[in-house]
Amino acid sequence: MNNYLQLIASFFIIEYGICETIDPLAYYDFENEEDNIVRDKGPLGNDGIKDNEITYGAGPGVSNSSYPANESPAQGIDGDIETKYLNFARLNTGIIVSPQDSSIIKSISLSTANDAVDRDPTSFIIFGTNEAINSVDNGNGTEESWTKIESGSFDLPNIRNTPGTIVNLENNIEYESYKIIFPTVKGNGNSMQIAEIQFYTEENADGDEILSPSDFVIGIHTAPDIPAFKGAPLGGSPDTAASFNNNKIDVPDINLDNLINGDGSYTFTAWIKPTDLNGEKFIFGQTNQGIHNGIRNNAYLHQAHWGADTNGSTNLNELGLLPQSSASNYPANESPNEAIDGNISSKYLNFARINAGIIVTPQSPSIIASISFATANDAIERDPTSFVLYGTTEQIKSTNNSTGDREEWSLIASGDLNLPDERNTTGTVVNIDNETEYISYRLIFPTVKGNGNSMQIAEIQFYSENEGEGDNILSSSDPIIAIHAVGPNAETNGDGWIHAAWTYDGPTDTAKIYLNGKIDWQGIKRAPNGSGNLIIGGRNGGERGFVGLIDEVVVWDVEISEEKIAQIAEGSSPIRNILPFQITEITYSKENREFELTWDSKTGKTYSLFYNINLDEWESDIDDSIDSGGETTTYRFENPEGPEIKRIFFKVIEN
Repeated sequence: MNNYLQLIASFFIIEYGICETIDPLAYYDFENEEDNIVRDKGPLGNDGIKDNEITYGAGPGVSNSSYPANESPAQGIDGDIETKYLNFARLNTGIIVSPQDSSIIKSISLSTANDAVDRDPTSFIIFGTNEAINSVDNGNGTEESWTKIESGSFDLPNIRNTPGTIVNLENNIEYESYKIIFPTVKGNGNSMQIAEIQFYTEENADGDEILSPSDFVIGIHTAPDIPAFKGAPLGGSPDTAASFNNNKIDVPDINLDNLINGDGSYTFTAWIKPTDLNGEKFIFGQTNQGIHNGIRNNAYLHQAHWGADTNGSTNLNELGLLPQSSASNYPANESPNEAIDGNISSKYLNFARINAGIIVTPQSPSIIASISFATANDAIERDPTSFVLYGTTEQIKSTNNSTGDREEWSLIASGDLNLPDERNTTGTVVNIDNETEYISYRLIFPTVKGNGNSMQIAEIQFYSENEGEGDNILSSSDPIIAIHAVGPNAETNGDGWIHAAWTYDGPTDTAKIYLNGKIDWQGIKRAPNGSGNLIIGGRNGGERGFVGLIDEVVVWDVEISEEKIAQIAEGSSPIRNILPFQITEITYSKENREFELTWDSKTGKTYSLFYNINLDEWESDIDDSIDSGGETTTYRFENPEGPEIKRIFFKVIEN
């Protein structure tokens, strides 16, 4: 009976045969929202109005395109190989260009620029359109409908200011404008650069030149789309959350004056994933002073009524909620490139030591079947003793010396390494059980042999077959970055989310702060001193706001029980009409002294029925093996406490 559905069984108070349940004033899950209206998914329809800056992700990426004034897109088509176009957005940068006349492009020629080989592009995507160009300079370049013509890779020479790299295209369609994007570059420089781009009407750069210095041209960065922000894993909408950065949601129809005057009470709950624990980061407030509950005094859950301020007992910094900063760094002559240069006398060294590694993008997608490692020249204690390998088909957004976690990565393999103590030695091969093709790889070394100041490896190579056989996958020209894979503390299960709740009981002037379903503080608390409606994300009209993600916000005008708050923190829904498992009907016959309960059920399951009269221990069972009736189950039984009982609670558990 220790089934997950025990967490979401419904509880009913029966007084003289009447079924009582508590609906929230508002429930916000941030799912399927439109414009600035935040819909109340509860029964009362108390919708909120959010600030524009509150976002859910799942939108177009933001262009970072920029270039020096004397290295503009126009320099990429001016016919002068001594000038160049440079874009600091680096990956997925390019141009939109409108030739003087519409044309059918058959080939492209590219010329290298004057310095920094690692800025040279290594791949391209070209599109065409016959629409008017509405995209702006340094934008995403997505304001038009574009037709993909072709994509591929190329190998520009390392010799500087060199023309002649030609790419032939299979195209017979005439277009008025073109968009060419360079998704990848050779190394880890700060930009992408190209000296000259020219289009031709025939293959092999024959026929007429299509581009001229007087053509309309703009710089662009096709930034990847931003994925939807992931919500709390135990919440009802784990695929969505709202991002706050000192912003607010105004809820005009929930006037907290009605809650806090006289004997009014409240419960506020939310899943939160803070990205800043410093100072004051309030989550629940009013338009004029009054209630302000959230994070305060540098990382404590806090409850305040404009006065009567109290902290929880747990400093949230102790939970490791925030990702640690990457400590990745390396000497200039011992960079990640040295690990794939084919030279066993060079090496990659990272001072982050444990959990240091690389992200590398081979020239072509690949299926990795084995890895070989070669030891470096000194300090055996720096040698890695274990590895974790991931793959992705996403574009790489992580930057050099970062944590390397801005992509969705799939675990391929992990295990121990037993590198020889002999220096500059090749031949340690690890076979990988993998049949999936990936575009990029993330290789982490979680441990090293000793207590040295770094991790080092001379050479890493991936192979298309076991035992280091088949094709070499990595080459010295592959884009590669150094990373240090650190993240949230294990106590947060690696996701950084916590559940927070604040309650106040007006008749007794007592309050509680909850952290992850457990009381973090309780005591005397006077009634709030303020006025106005509910705001979410700040206090006093919207100041000193929360920074991070919020999910599953619920507001009641009563104090919810400790048991219910614990259930929500463990994954129970806070709202009865969306419970996947609930009691739907209770009747009582005074004549026969019998109850009849009906609940949602599943075919083939059995259920246990418990009761008590004080909502404390559920040790009294009525039946522990009730067969399912299909989609609903109805069960009749005699009143277990006799006719004198005035209140009784029932719980149904799926076995």
